[in-house]
Amino acid sequence: MVLAEEGIKANCDGCKLEFEIKMQTEIIENNVEKNYFICPHCNKEYISFCINQSIRKKQSDLKMLWRELQTATTVKKHHKIHSKIELLQKTIK
Repeated sequence: MVLAEEGIKANCDGCKLEFEIKMQTEIIENNVEKNYFICPHCNKEYISFCINQSIRKKQSDLKMLWRELQTATTVKKHHKIHSKIELLQKTIK
């Protein structure tokens, strides 16, 4: 993948041609959001990630923890928040 002025480009694994990535989103079953892009030459689909309400909530919680970490006033509090962040990141993955 190469970053270019006009956007992010990729080479297709199928047809081997270069193309600019145009992200698309589709809601699939059980309110799961699929984020993907398609090679315009051969129509091969590449799924970037899927996300549901549970993951969106965890990501929101993670943002709040990062904010808390920035304002932590003691080393103990910093370590406690950082441990929560690491655990939540593992859960999201």
